[in-house]
Amino acid sequence: MFKLVTFDIYETLLKTRKPLGEMYTQAGKSFGIHGVNPDVVAANFKSQWINMWTTHPNFGLHSGLGWEAWWKNIVRCTFKNSTNENINEEKLDQVGLYLIELFSTKEGWSCEDGALDLLHYLASCKVHMGVISNFDPRLHSILKELKLSDYFSFILTSYETSYLKPDINIFKIAQRTYENQSGLKLEETSALHIGNSVELDVKGASNAGWNAALISNELNSGSHKNGKRVMFFKNLSDLNKYFVSRLN
Repeated sequence: MFKLVTFDIYETLLKTRKPLGEMYTQAGKSFGIHGVNPDVVAANFKSQWINMWTTHPNFGLHSGLGWEAWWKNIVRCTFKNSTNENINEEKLDQVGLYLIELFSTKEGWSCEDGALDLLHYLASCKVHMGVISNFDPRLHSILKELKLSDYFSFILTSYETSYLKPDINIFKIAQRTYENQSGLKLEETSALHIGNSVELDVKGASNAGWNAALISNELNSGSHKNGKRVMFFKNLSDLNKYFVSRLN
């Protein structure tokens, strides 16, 4: 069975507490920004995310922007493109700071269905667990506030390691971290990464020689049929059932 199991975070273990458009709209109202449609905000957020990720990848790490300014810029542009009103720049910066803080705490997040049961079961089986996520440094405080950090032996973010999934280097760092913590050699075939993205999680893990599990409700649960070390599960509960059948 697997000696190391790592998890992606966003839309694998965690989701925003409410739809993101609603949370942004509510934050705007708190600072006097009214008449903004949550669906419009959500669409503009997505386009701004893509634009910023293209021009300043990994939260602006290598462009010198830095993750906080990166997020402030997304908030500013999202609201500007969601209303015809001329919003004061200072007000937009206040909303940005508020949202940055909100999403660094448990108030911004909740667990995906089945996440706690899965983590608890793997922990009861003494499975070594870690996190590999394209995320900024706030992930540590988020997991701590949600009382999830104790499940993990390490938490690797793309911002702090400087490597984005699917780069195999972030998986190699995870492998070395496991070996340093356990004092044991880890063969790639004894490691499993779980995530919701084929491009980032499955390809990244597979290219590193690891096993991969894709969580997607658009797929049928069960092992991949082409012989590769990839499994598909509709949800975390189905994945938990798989572990129970293998670990008992």
